[in-house]
Amino acid sequence: MGKIIWICVGAVIVWAGTILLMHRIQTKKIKKLEDDYREKQRVQQKLREEYSVKVQNKQAKIAALQSQINPHFLFNTLNVISGMAKLEEAETTEKMILALSSLFRYNLKTPEQSVPLAKELKVVADYMYPVSYTHLRAHETSL
Repeated sequence: MGKIIWICVGAVIVWAGTILLMHRIQTKKIKKLEDDYREKQRVQQKLREEYSVKVQNKQAKIAALQSQINPHFLFNTLNVISGMAKLEEAETTEKMILALSSLFRYNLKTPEQSVPLAKELKVVADYMYPVSYTHLRAHETSL
């Protein structure tokens, strides 16, 4: 009978050892999963930061290119052309040039500036002026 008790005690010890070993293995797996998750989060954060830097660099390049356009020269040239169209009594050409000038002024504003709806509608009208004029002229010639 004493051997049976020792065998049972031995079996319980082996069983308990097996459970402890399995627990340690599971704990290590969970720790590895947690570490992998943290590493993934760290990599994602780094990618977000790199993307943000790239976006900022692109915005800076765009701003630099926009600043290279000399608006003063452009607007003076458009005003001279508009004046010549007025002298030649080319009213439509004058209006198209003024509309183009207005579009350029609008596009040179910084995007952070809020714009009233009336101004937005004026920009749309300036943009559409050449198209609507061309459409009207085509309609007149077909009559």
